[in-house]
Amino acid sequence: MRDLSRLRRRTFEVLAADRPDDQLSRAVDVIIMALVALPTSIIASGFAHVMNRNERTLENEAMDVLADGVITRSEALHYSDLADSLYIEPEIAGEIIEAVQKRQALEDLSACPHCGKSITD
Repeated sequence: MRDLSRLRRRTFEVLAADRPDDQLSRAVDVIIMALVALPTSIIASGFAHVMNRNERTLENEAMDVLADGVITRSEALHYSDLADSLYIEPEIAGEIIEAVQKRQALEDLSACPHCGKSITD
């Protein structure tokens, strides 16, 4: 029993010892992580910025397409082509156009559709 206790204590002492090569190894690990993490975060941030800008561009196009309230075949094809060129998935493009339709419907709503009473009063 004493031998086991002595072995555990000795193992802990060996693992806890700060040898110079351990410190160097830790420093190298931190530097390597920084060299990998920093460029990765910069690239991810840039990608998110570009995708956000592309979605805003597509949203502006959706507002133009829906300006008259009717989406013609040529407008739908143009919208779809623009979404493809901006690398926006068709599902996301559909969600954008639905959101714009809902927003326009709310903006156009000046009276209650049920009773006709003015909403702005």
